[in-house]
Amino acid sequence: MIFTAMDVIIISFIGCFLLAFFLIPVIRKWQISKDLLFEDMNKPDKPKVPGMGGLAIAAAFIITITSLISLVTILNIKEIDLNLLFPALLSILLMVFVGLMDDILVFPFRSVKPVLALIAAIPMLAVFYQVNLVIDLPFIPEIQMGYVYPLVIIPLLIVFGANAVNIMADFDGLSPGNGIIMSGALLGCAFISNNPTAMMLMAGLLGCLIIFYFYNKYPAKMFAGNIGTLFIGVTLAVGAIIGDMKFPFIILMIPYLIHLLLQERYALSSSKISGRPRERGIPQPDGTIKSQYRKSYGLTHFIMIHFKKVTEKKLVYYLMAFEVIFAILAIIVQLNRYHFIELYG
Repeated sequence: MIFTAMDVIIISFIGCFLLAFFLIPVIRKWQISKDLLFEDMNKPDKPKVPGMGGLAIAAAFIITITSLISLVTILNIKEIDLNLLFPALLSILLMVFVGLMDDILVFPFRSVKPVLALIAAIPMLAVFYQVNLVIDLPFIPEIQMGYVYPLVIIPLLIVFGANAVNIMADFDGLSPGNGIIMSGALLGCAFISNNPTAMMLMAGLLGCLIIFYFYNKYPAKMFAGNIGTLFIGVTLAVGAIIGDMKFPFIILMIPYLIHLLLQERYALSSSKISGRPRERGIPQPDGTIKSQYRKSYGLTHFIMIHFKKVTEKKLVYYLMAFEVIFAILAIIVQLNRYHFIELYG
């Protein structure tokens, strides 16, 4: 039997899907048995829930991708570029370690995770000579990025991607829900650009997140934890880098950028010169949630303040619907870009 790159991509999705299906309940039961539980602050009764679901999805992803690297090597499937895959997997492993340490030690300062994310970005500098260093959008003259790409763009994409998902994640189903939308969009963009290596990573992430969503959706049976949110963010970022999908990735991150900029209003206010606003809502007796602030210090607060009778479930659906808009836009941009390149070179 001859395996092709498309077979590997399909196996990546199925393998991550099945491993996550097996590992998530196992790790959930282990955390319950060890009383490693966290209060769900968005519920009136504050139930306790296992909080390191990201460990299961990261393990499922890493085991599957590592196994497929062996398969690709043995069968000499040249369409999968191991020179891109190895540093990508190493960056993901380093970020998973950062998330695990944060869940265990609880880093006291906001700046710790971005700094450690910079360290996790170091392996991706190795892709400098394998990826496109030119900005070649339609109707815009080519811009050669040169050393700006490895020294500035790669670290920024990884630091922002990893931490962006982490700062908007305190509601049931939001991290895996948006993760499914974004990984699906990047999978489509990688298909458009015919990049099997990026498709392999995005297919695996998508498979993990589909299973985890059903454990994390309202009412959550398990949280992702910092390990989960950082894993989702860094995998999206490295997939975008090796798949030449920088602009689709930036488009997908626009809701998170808006959320971050709104949060900075809190840090820059006269009464609060540092720190982050409280992300969670205040649960009400009728099942709705309200913001404790009068101003919108994030997209979540904007929805709680300006939408009527917002429940946690509705808030997540609103944010996911907002992300879908940018996912469609990202795919359209990628389609137009490659259609223009094919027509005009």
